[in-house]
Amino acid sequence: MIVMDSCIWVALFSEKDSCHQKAYKIIENTFIEDVIINEHIYAETLNVLRNKTSDKECSDFINLLRSHKIDLEPMEKEITTLANFIFFHNQKISFTDSIIIAHAASTDSDFATFDFNLQKAWKKLKK
Repeated sequence: MIVMDSCIWVALFSEKDSCHQKAYKIIENTFIEDVIINEHIYAETLNVLRNKTSDKECSDFINLLRSHKIDLEPMEKEITTLANFIFFHNQKISFTDSIIIAHAASTDSDFATFDFNLQKAWKKLKK
């Protein structure tokens, strides 16, 4: 299983994004049914896509999830507890990002992001 940060999805659906090709390669090398999406990744992706691109890219993202039957994963209490810990031990990431990596850790999944501070927090958590 793999949790992909919203920046991967945004880059994938935004051809002008500097990480578009990198995102495409990540998706190309991932079994799409192994992808985990929670409501925070979903919301962030749609918000950024709408601001950076258009409703078409938002629809394309939604349609990709639907066509591969990828459902939004629910938030469990344990994820929130771990997210609180992560948030207070990593000053450079948001609480939403803390939830995203807590979700990856609690599901024993891989994690992909282009965000340096988030990568750093993930590596710190995995030690």
